[in-house]
Amino acid sequence: MTRRGGLPALAIRVVVLLVAVATASSACSDTDRSAITTSATTSTRRSAEKTTCEEIVPGWIPVGIELADRRLVPFSDTLLGVDAEYLGDDVFLQFVSGGYLDDLLEPYDDLALLNTTRAGGEPADLLGGSFVGSPVFVVTWRASDLDPPCSTRAVVAVGLDQSDFEEIVDRIMVLAP
Repeated sequence: MTRRGGLPALAIRVVVLLVAVATASSACSDTDRSAITTSATTSTRRSAEKTTCEEIVPGWIPVGIELADRRLVPFSDTLLGVDAEYLGDDVFLQFVSGGYLDDLLEPYDDLALLNTTRAGGEPADLLGGSFVGSPVFVVTWRASDLDPPCSTRAVVAVGLDQSDFEEIVDRIMVLAP
């Protein structure tokens, strides 16, 4: 794993906090939210009639990066997304299953389209920029067989080089219901 520019532990905590705030606020805006129903094309039934979006998970991550947090994100009384965060030395990774891109991308103000690629078998946009002097890469896509907000998927990396990020994206897996 190659890193460009060190990312101090405090900066990683700031990134985690900003992402958590953006994710939590995702239950409050965007016109796609009107499409949320209990019959949305999603994957897993939960007790009390809650439905969880299909979850994307890494098929590979560099050595030294570990799962730090996984939480269910409410989009309505009955629909939940999944947000998983991984941390390593100077690296932050986030896997988002369900949500709204404007909320996810808000903390990163200088992202630019680098390339189009594929993720999870779907066309995807690869964005790049920087955050606190460290590289940021984001890949976003929509699962064509799911309704919003469960169709939105993304992977965010701070402090990781582009080749490692692209390897992670190439190996993304979708958990079957």
